[in-house]
Amino acid sequence: MIEIRKGKNSKFLAAKRLKFTESNSENEKIDQTPNLSDPFEVQEYANKLVSELVGAIEAQDYNLVTESAEKIRRMISIDDNPPLEPLLKTNIAPTLVSFICPDNYRFEKLILEFSWILANIASGDGFYVQYLVDLEAIPKALDLLQYGTLATKENAITLLANIAGENTDYRDHLLQRGIVNMIEYVYSTYIEGSSLTFPSEFAWFLSVLTRGSPYPDFDQMTPILISITDLLQKYQSKDVMKWVLRTFSNFADGGNNQIQKIFDFNCVEPIISFLNPKYITDIRVASLRALGNLSTGTNAHVEALMKFNVLEPLAALLRDPAKAVRKEAAWALANIIAAGDKMIAAVFEYQDGWFLDRLFKMIEKEDFRISKECTYCLTNICLAGTFDQIAELVERDFVELLSDSIRQNTETKFLIACLEALDAILTEYKRQEELLEISSETILKRLASCGGYDVVEDLQNHQDNEVYSIVSKLIQAHFDFA
Repeated sequence: MIEIRKGKNSKFLAAKRLKFTESNSENEKIDQTPNLSDPFEVQEYANKLVSELVGAIEAQDYNLVTESAEKIRRMISIDDNPPLEPLLKTNIAPTLVSFICPDNYRFEKLILEFSWILANIASGDGFYVQYLVDLEAIPKALDLLQYGTLATKENAITLLANIAGENTDYRDHLLQRGIVNMIEYVYSTYIEGSSLTFPSEFAWFLSVLTRGSPYPDFDQMTPILISITDLLQKYQSKDVMKWVLRTFSNFADGGNNQIQKIFDFNCVEPIISFLNPKYITDIRVASLRALGNLSTGTNAHVEALMKFNVLEPLAALLRDPAKAVRKEAAWALANIIAAGDKMIAAVFEYQDGWFLDRLFKMIEKEDFRISKECTYCLTNICLAGTFDQIAELVERDFVELLSDSIRQNTETKFLIACLEALDAILTEYKRQEELLEISSETILKRLASCGGYDVVEDLQNHQDNEVYSIVSKLIQAHFDFA
């Protein structure tokens, strides 16, 4: 089976994020925060702040309410592991949620602080998200997204993105509530330069809405492609570029229809433009992941990609100093090769076999995570290529390399790819015996001389049924151990 692999998004995207506070902000009063490593001190501090806040609300002293809210917000915004549990133990969350309503929007600073606090609470695990959802935080945030100030809309985006990032049920609930149209409207009314952080927050939210399995309803999300392309053209910040590229990758992960939309909306060229060593590692990886997912489409899609001269940047990125980039480049190349002999021919012809030289060298020198991806490139040639293309690998001792790979690695999926490639080589050589006056016995002798017989025979005891089945077929079709 030709190895065409989608990029996995669950670990590729950061689903949650905190809104941090600059501890030295000149616009805020400096407050002595507690030692976050001391649970008792943190709880005492949280109780004190909430008591001040509730007292100020009861006294309708909104200056004091705002000051207390600022302190609470700073407490859960200055560390990667904020003290959310002590805050929730004070039972302040219901007060924060209920206060966010149109009647109180005139208290802009207070709405800003309360929504910021809620957004950071939602950055916690599923318990915190469920707690806020049960308090009806979603409809409050949706209202704020439509009617609040730009700053509070940003907080609403962070809150909703953290909720959607918890699981696909929350994501789909927001989609059913019409979140795409809402945020598209927010973006269409955004005045360029009015916020340094809004473009990044918006791009991140789009990446969250398009991620996850099962896939979202991409048909209703098509307008996003227009917005993210516009974002790339207008805002060249690292965060915007990273999240936009990841959104493209998520779309391409959704199947051939979504890949076609990326072509239809002229999004391919912007993606490929970031396959450039001048960009930071995160961006190079994100662009490669988008390219790799685009390459899982139809052969026509891959042929269309090749018109953008993608082999040139891939060659550069296979030499990249970052291991993550080299790994993704090899993965993307394997998907391109899987599209068939025309793509393989283009790979072979590039600078007189440069890719083959590079792949064999990387298999020898790189660690397993990278060498595995390079091996997938070659196994895909065996499964999708012509006899001449397969013979080129054989001349480069690929049979011996396959034997070593099967012997040294136990990863089931990888073993299957190597065994299927070996079967493809033997089958193709046997098929060409009369026509080309060659013998598959030559391959078998080479396999025997490097210990490949014993390696394959031992796999008859493998616990995986698919491995066992392939090995049995291989032995029956080609080997004679008697």
